[in-house]
Amino acid sequence: AVVDFAMPGMNGAEFITAARKLVPSLPALLVTGFADTGELKLDAATTLKKPFKMRDLQERVSSLLEKQRATGKLVYLPRRS
Repeated sequence: AVVDFAMPGMNGAEFITAARKLVPSLPALLVTGFADTGELKLDAATTLKKPFKMRDLQERVSSLLEKQRATGKLVYLPRRS
């Protein structure tokens, strides 16, 4: 999942926490423009600060997916129709 921090109803960090209760191995990337991400209780590999280059996004997502493949915990979610 790639989510922004600023979302209506709940922030991106709350979304990741809730999603991981359902799918603990869910790879997630939080995109944020906030300067202090230390309060989010997410590791640095899980956050990407704005503004960013598309290459940075691609590298971060690829890294998350590669970690999942290496552990054998790659998550495939069913498509919604």
